[in-house]
Amino acid sequence: DCEQWIEAISSAKAALLSAGDSASSSTATTASAATDSSSELPTASAPVWVADSQADGCGLCGARFTFLSRKHHCRKCGGVFCGEHSRGKLVLAPLDGDT
Repeated sequence: DCEQWIEAISSAKAALLSAGDSASSSTATTASAATDSSSELPTASAPVWVADSQADGCGLCGARFTFLSRKHHCRKCGGVFCGEHSRGKLVLAPLDGDT
């Protein structure tokens, strides 16, 4: 199950990068750099969130959102995902202007 989740994220990342989404790629680069052992974290720009009205289903599995299956915005990429695909946690780089 974990391997499928990682593969889905890798596929989504590749799709974003091939689409030329420079905001997501620069955020992904700086956020991944934040996991190294340096004491000073790089800063990143906030991603553009997908509007609730534009998201009918999970960005990974396509599951339709309902009253019981809620939408979850990813703070790293701005995408909208189901509860099953939004369980991961990651330390993100501080946003520009944050201390």
